[in-house]
Amino acid sequence: MDPTSENPDDLRKRKRDPSVAPSLPDVPSPGDIGSDVAAFRSGQAVEGLSGSTAPLDVAALPTARVSKLPNFVAAPNNSRFFLTPDVPVNRATFRYTPAGAAEPGKLVLHRSIENAPTTVRFSWEDRSPHIRISQDGLTIEGFGGFRSARCNVPVREGKWYVEFIIERAEDTDGQNLGKHVRIGWARREASLNGPVGLDGYSYGLRDVTGDCVTLSKLRPYGRPFKQGDVVGMYISLPPKRHADPNDPLDPARLLRKRIPIGLKLQPYFETAEYPISREMKALSEQDDRLPPPVTSGKKRKVEARPAKNVTTGEQGPLRPLPVLEGSVIAYFINGECQGTAFTDIYDYLQLRETTKRKAAKDRQALNLKERHNPFDDGTLGYYPMVSLYHEAVVRLNAGPDFQFPPPDDIDAVLGRVETPSMTRTWKPLSDRYEQFVAETFELDDLEEEMAKERLANKDIEIISVDPEKAAQREKRRKRDEARRKAKKEGAQAASARGNSASTRAHSGTPQPLSSQPGSTPQIPASTPAANQLDATPPLSDTGFGAQKRAQSGDHDGYGMYLDVATSSREPSALRDLSSGRSSPMPVKVEGGSPAIQSPMQQSREMEVDE
Repeated sequence: MDPTSENPDDLRKRKRDPSVAPSLPDVPSPGDIGSDVAAFRSGQAVEGLSGSTAPLDVAALPTARVSKLPNFVAAPNNSRFFLTPDVPVNRATFRYTPAGAAEPGKLVLHRSIENAPTTVRFSWEDRSPHIRISQDGLTIEGFGGFRSARCNVPVREGKWYVEFIIERAEDTDGQNLGKHVRIGWARREASLNGPVGLDGYSYGLRDVTGDCVTLSKLRPYGRPFKQGDVVGMYISLPPKRHADPNDPLDPARLLRKRIPIGLKLQPYFETAEYPISREMKALSEQDDRLPPPVTSGKKRKVEARPAKNVTTGEQGPLRPLPVLEGSVIAYFINGECQGTAFTDIYDYLQLRETTKRKAAKDRQALNLKERHNPFDDGTLGYYPMVSLYHEAVVRLNAGPDFQFPPPDDIDAVLGRVETPSMTRTWKPLSDRYEQFVAETFELDDLEEEMAKERLANKDIEIISVDPEKAAQREKRRKRDEARRKAKKEGAQAASARGNSASTRAHSGTPQPLSSQPGSTPQIPASTPAANQLDATPPLSDTGFGAQKRAQSGDHDGYGMYLDVATSSREPSALRDLSSGRSSPMPVKVEGGSPAIQSPMQQSREMEVDE
């Protein structure tokens, strides 16, 4: 396969390095830190923050506060952009952020580190594998269908402005499908494998018609934009809400659930991505679209598709979707304001959990359930998001120097305030990077403080242990250990007896039916005579039997494989691949005389019966 292939399947086959596999200790354990960092500094009682104390091989972790650049692989077709195959790509289940070693003497062994280059840019990890990127992270190129990329900083409150330069875009004609762009703001839950505005988690602007779009619903808004245009995006969010210290289920509470792992060539924190809620699914599945077109000459009656039932008794009633009152999104094209596109957008916090979650059915579901986070981990917010169709190209300009600077008071231009401000009311998105990094590192410091508190509390608990209870626990431990040892010895003895019987059967030595001295050994009636034995050699791991076993997948999961069953439904023979020992071949009785069957005979008879 071409190393520059655009097939992202290789990114899915990731294996954790066993030398740095996490093993969670008892101290400290995950917990909730309260409303936010400021609340903790004010003296509110809080608990632990995350499980990032898992002892990775700290000596192998980078000690620098900034990660190295990814490995860039030139994209095919003479493209000036690159692929990053060694970078894990965020998906609908997990996301990844670089990790590094903490300073010596810290209880929390792993810290967040910056991802080079240290500026506002498109994220290496937070983009679709079908998005190529420049080495400075400021320009992206698409290929194939609509795919998206998010920037590396979220907006959580305040007024912010950013520009995007459309470097390549073409209209659709009769010979090609064109190259198209959508630009907007998106939350963490928005899919990277679709355009911005696909669901209620994102709000976008189309290039062809100038329509604004969310929940895949188009609404006339501004004028179209094309190659060479500069599109500015403005967002205004109200001040973020602090959590109620008396409400343990407040979604505004801060909680991290991340695990440090060795992945690719760089240690990463692995975090369960925020899932799509049932309420948003129900909102997206409201069918107010036109029926599908009729392709045949005959007209047929098309019935409206009923909405899916998402309010079953097990799941409980749908929860209301809160909005950010007073929020607004607007777009500028070459410095010309297009007016207000969206107001009162959905809140980026998670919905309050009021009902008990369903029990997990498998290991993967159980893992996701344990790592599900209904609270804010510090990464929630609205991210700038760009979606590209085919080979469209867009470049990011986060400021502070814009090609078309907007007015100082954008809200006044939008008609939201009567008296315009004499000073600039918005900030360039470039200023947000330092804020976001400071918030991330402060949460790391808070983790260390919480670990120290929990460690001190555990020390007090260990000192006050009752000696009688400790003696009882030790007695139970020894008893359980003796039982396990006896069980293991019994299994070994049974295995030895089975191996001895197998050896005697292969040697052809008849076994006496009586252990009394002088008794005459009796040959069982089922023992075949020498002239009745098939000349076919025994089964081997490279013969037909092994092929049938591999094709059928008949194995018990512990290195023991089952031969193909014969037409007489006799028990199949076992072969231990780890030890090389095998039991006798299946014996079938025909007319009162047994005969050992060859693998080919067994296969023929099985096909006849089937």
